[in-house]
Amino acid sequence: MAIINVDLQKSYRILNPGATTLVSAKHGGDANAMAITWAQALDYDKLTIIPHNGSYTRTLIEKSGYFAVQIPVATQAELVSELGA
Repeated sequence: MAIINVDLQKSYRILNPGATTLVSAKHGGDANAMAITWAQALDYDKLTIIPHNGSYTRTLIEKSGYFAVQIPVATQAELVSELGA
């Protein structure tokens, strides 16, 4: 499966509530990733995520103010499972 770029104006179409999404964050020398099932587009260029309050990834997001989102492809199913979905 090839990774393709998605036009920003259309990217909201691949974010549906309930779809598993990978969220990662980094602060200082610490980095972490987690699988979440609640990511939703707010507009074509904004999204909301709800990482668990006690998760390490959320702690890193709160410290850094930044996070990255990835929509996993089928070949990453095992990885997503290992990250907690």
